[in-house]
Amino acid sequence: MKLIIDDKRDLGADIICRTGEIGVSAAKALFAQGILIDILYMDHDLGEGMDGSKAVQQILSASVRPAEIRIVSSNPVGVKRIAAVCDDHLYAVCPTDPLTYRRDWLLD
Repeated sequence: MKLIIDDKRDLGADIICRTGEIGVSAAKALFAQGILIDILYMDHDLGEGMDGSKAVQQILSASVRPAEIRIVSSNPVGVKRIAAVCDDHLYAVCPTDPLTYRRDWLLD
């Protein structure tokens, strides 16, 4: 399952959420149904409401663990904020893509 939280892009995701609030709710609902999020595409600047770093913080704090988080923001400060949340929740940066984080790379 591919989930994107982005106010503009789709990137071929199965579920598209245009706000952080809707994205957090969708991620939690998928988790409650036992559906794994293979890729979470995460933008930072989502318009009004919560930004991407707050959304990913709420998702990960709720024990929802996407296999992979891809940061798709063009805001350099926002990228750093989302990356910091990923680091805090024990996701490691991909050795070949600095905008992709996974938990299992820590085990390699």
